[in-house]
Amino acid sequence: MIVFQRVRGAAVTLCAAILVWGVLMLPAAAKDLPDYVSVYVNDFADILSPETEAELTRMLQQAREARDHEMTVVTIKSRHAYGGFRDIASFSDQLFNKWGVGNAERNDGLMMVVAVEDRDMRIALGSGYRARYDGIAKRIIDSIVIPAFRDGRMEQGILEGTRASLDRLQLDTRPASELSPMERVQRWTDEDPKRKVLLVILGIFGAPITAILGFFGIRWGVRNAPRKCPECGRRMVRLGDVQEDQYLDAGQLVEERLNSKDYGVWVCEYDDHIMVKGYPKVFSSHGACPNCRYKTYHTRTTVLRNATTSSTGLKRLDHSCKNCGHTASEDRTIPRRTQSSSSSSSSGGSSSFGGGSSSGGGASGSW
Repeated sequence: MIVFQRVRGAAVTLCAAILVWGVLMLPAAAKDLPDYVSVYVNDFADILSPETEAELTRMLQQAREARDHEMTVVTIKSRHAYGGFRDIASFSDQLFNKWGVGNAERNDGLMMVVAVEDRDMRIALGSGYRARYDGIAKRIIDSIVIPAFRDGRMEQGILEGTRASLDRLQLDTRPASELSPMERVQRWTDEDPKRKVLLVILGIFGAPITAILGFFGIRWGVRNAPRKCPECGRRMVRLGDVQEDQYLDAGQLVEERLNSKDYGVWVCEYDDHIMVKGYPKVFSSHGACPNCRYKTYHTRTTVLRNATTSSTGLKRLDHSCKNCGHTASEDRTIPRRTQSSSSSSSSGGSSSFGGGSSSGGGASGSW
């Protein structure tokens, strides 16, 4: 009995020791991850010259102040120095979430991690980015960063990769009213990947037939429907495109040339009565001119000063008519960029991130 109690006691002690050892030896994914010194560049591997680090900081700070877009660059010697990470992706994602890169509501942060001795790197994306942005990140790595690394131009690869990431990896935060029809569809499918599958199914089976029948049916029904002469009541004849031009005035011809409006001309063969009907194009970029009233007025927008979270911006609208030559210009204020309270401390020259998170999106590369 005494022997049994001793054996049982030893077993309990051994199990407790194994449990404590297991807890202590867990992958140090959280406790061993480094803390950031700067929200812009953390050169833990000491591979960047002061000039390169200053240029990176300038680019990243400008993006933060002008667009409230957080990106940070990190270099390490090896991920193995920080715990049992199986690959660069797991290290980058956990470091991203520990630091909280990006806006907490939009989750639009970016992190570039370069592991020098492991010879691999990653661009990690916030959870607000959809799957298609993974492909963009992969193309930046494969076409810009890795070729430079393989040529021994590591600093240049990081600089150019950072610049490309800031340019190409941006969430579109414009209101829906400012989007084109195709951009609205793209955003709608980005919000839920299942919607893209639905569109594909509709496109394969229903959309082409519906679109073709609808297009030709409406076109024929509206533009070629029989019309009666208001003078004699007899049926009028619709002229062809070449014949009708002689009955259009100069402004109407310009509208047709600009594809902002289409005209149909009907002639009565009995009393020579002429009927001209115009059909505005739905997606035309030209509006009605305030001077001549023809749909030949084009507007070009030039941003004079970008809006930030602390000040409004300014844009100039230059209007010109392709028919009468009327021109006008006006300046309009661009509203300040909105900023949530959770990210108010992350813009400008702040020393902290905005609390964003990553769900594993991004791309990796090796050289």
